[in-house]
Amino acid sequence: MTRILVVGRNSFLARRFAALSEFAEDCRLVSHREAFKPLVFNDIDCVINFARHPDYSGRPYGEKRDFDVQLARKLLDANVRYVMLSSRAVYSPEVAMGADEATMAVGANTYGRNKAITENNLRKLFQDRLTVLRISNVMGNEFGAGRPTFMSLALDRLKSRQEIRLDIDPSVRRDFLPDYKLVATLDAVLREPAGGTINVGSGIPTPVGDIANWLIEGYGGGRTVVTDNRIFDEFVLNVDRLRSIHGITTTSEEIASHCRSIGAQLRPSD
Repeated sequence: MTRILVVGRNSFLARRFAALSEFAEDCRLVSHREAFKPLVFNDIDCVINFARHPDYSGRPYGEKRDFDVQLARKLLDANVRYVMLSSRAVYSPEVAMGADEATMAVGANTYGRNKAITENNLRKLFQDRLTVLRISNVMGNEFGAGRPTFMSLALDRLKSRQEIRLDIDPSVRRDFLPDYKLVATLDAVLREPAGGTINVGSGIPTPVGDIANWLIEGYGGGRTVVTDNRIFDEFVLNVDRLRSIHGITTTSEEIASHCRSIGAQLRPSD
């Protein structure tokens, strides 16, 4: 049995992990504040941190805003494995279409640069006990979550105004991953920890206009409103390592079906 400490229990992704993971019964879920209380780390084999300081994304790196490094320092004398949830944003725009794990991680923005720094700091502390997952755009039912993500904003507007507003061209391609595929990846990492760095995405460059259309189809009505035709922030991950080590794959149909399912969940109940 693998005993897992999940930090950031109220985050959207932590709740999805707790709901879908085969290891759910072996998890101790705590908030980021509870994670620093005595005895929390007792009898733990692995830590997964979903928590993030509210200023981590928008301000230059500072260790006081880095929950991962703070947790790591509490674990220095413990023989535990650590799973860091990093981001595709560590890759700069110049290399974002098809970046693999060997691509230099310099950051696409402040958030990406901070994640790259955190990765390096954790490698020094955990060495081969660390697995870094560089994650693409995870899709789930984020209606009402209030998160500044594509899916959260799209669903809130679809429900309230029967439209999805795009401030980029519908042809812009991004790497979208169903939330259950992220959970499957975490389960695989817990079962067979390979260590190192792994890109976690679909590996499919899906136009955002297609995502919007599938959500609307599932909802049963609505329209897409395009306010700007700029080509901005295109990216797709090379996921060959994910497939070869853990056998996790995603198809275009799975992405479309997941979007329709999410849209359908917004329909008024009879």
